[in-house]
Amino acid sequence: MNLDAWVQKTKLIPSKELAEKARKIIVRTLAEDFELSELWQESDEFNEWQTSVKNLVAKICI
Repeated sequence: MNLDAWVQKTKLIPSKELAEKARKIIVRTLAEDFELSELWQESDEFNEWQTSVKNLVAKICI
């Protein structure tokens, strides 16, 4: 079972606190001094990764 199917099956609704924690952690990965961001900055696909992360943040309902 893939993640999308599992989420639909469980009908999980995260608390506002959990969603906020997730959002903060994901936003943190975009910081220039965060190692994951630094590694992506060295790649040719940095802009795509950054857009993908920003889209993920936008999907998190608080």
